[in-house]
Amino acid sequence: MTRIELIAAAEGCTLFNRLKKIGSTPYHICYECSDLDESISDLRSDNFMLIREPQSAVAIDNRRVAFMYSNAIGLIELLECKGEI
Repeated sequence: MTRIELIAAAEGCTLFNRLKKIGSTPYHICYECSDLDESISDLRSDNFMLIREPQSAVAIDNRRVAFMYSNAIGLIELLECKGEI
C-alpha cells in the first residue's frame, strides 16, 4: 500500500527552505522493514550514512524509524514493521 505524508513547515525553518528549494518532488521515501538494525547494516555496506539513530515515532504507533542518506539516492526513512512484510 502506498501512503503519502503531507508536511506543514513554518516559513524560514530549515525544512521549509529545503522543501522550497526542491520544489514539487518527494522529500524522501519511506520503506518498511522487518528488522531495522539489519536493514541499517545492509544499507551501510552500500554506502548509506545513518543520519539519525533509530527512535520511536509517536505518530506511528511508537514504531522505530531511522533516516539514512546516500549521494546516489538521497534521503530515505526506514520504518520497522510489527509483523511480516
